[in-house]
Amino acid sequence: MEKQSTLNKTLESIFQKHLAKSDMESMHELKKKGKLNKTDARVVAELLRYVEHFLYANTEMIVSSINLNGTIHAFSNSMIKQDPMLGQVFEYTSSTPVACSAHELEVGAWKYLFGFNSEEGKKMTREFTTTFDSEIGAIHIDGVAAIRKFVEADRVVITYTTLLSPLGSGLVFRENGWLVINDTSDRPSRSPTLLSSYRLYLEKRDVAAAMSLKTTYLHSFVLMSQGEKMRSYQQQIQNALLLELDLKTIVEQVGPCPAQYDSKVQ
Repeated sequence: MEKQSTLNKTLESIFQKHLAKSDMESMHELKKKGKLNKTDARVVAELLRYVEHFLYANTEMIVSSINLNGTIHAFSNSMIKQDPMLGQVFEYTSSTPVACSAHELEVGAWKYLFGFNSEEGKKMTREFTTTFDSEIGAIHIDGVAAIRKFVEADRVVITYTTLLSPLGSGLVFRENGWLVINDTSDRPSRSPTLLSSYRLYLEKRDVAAAMSLKTTYLHSFVLMSQGEKMRSYQQQIQNALLLELDLKTIVEQVGPCPAQYDSKVQ
């Protein structure tokens, strides 16, 4: 119990730092304050449909792609690839065996990553703003996100999509993400695993903005900066989970240190 509490505190610290940087605000709160107009409501409804009918529907393809790197050992990989339809895509994938149970990881991810306890619902939307410092000054970005959780017999799938728009740029980026928590409680010899896939690409460019050198710079800068921020964030989570798994393995193989050893440490 003490070890699990330590892991929860570590993950909570990482998650909360990320939320602070993003300055997120609940869409539910925005609705109560009357900040959303009809266009915003339509966008949110469409994002939720996209998460359910496109992202979740493609979960098996994403899992199969991640599993090509192996299903036992941890790994992470990031790249910028050229997609024939989407253009440049920042992509990050990872697989992480974990020391905690699948349920504990699910609750932690839902509570600390997205701001709610698992029992409070299976979908949510958020609006947020974030700022990057660049060679041409501060770049302010407005975003709206939709997140959905799907509980299956042997796994939990969390999918999310985000639209990001640098103010006044005429550009709209899209983030798509999958978190798949595999439950291995029926196989005690296997640890639960967290599979992660993240993609960022330019979805829309105004025709008038296509000739602008500033727009070209913004495209490249946001793709790299936002992609690297998300990669770094997910890498921190993976490192914390792997550290806890290493400690658990040592205790199982060697056993806890005898109490008398502690008194000899100066």
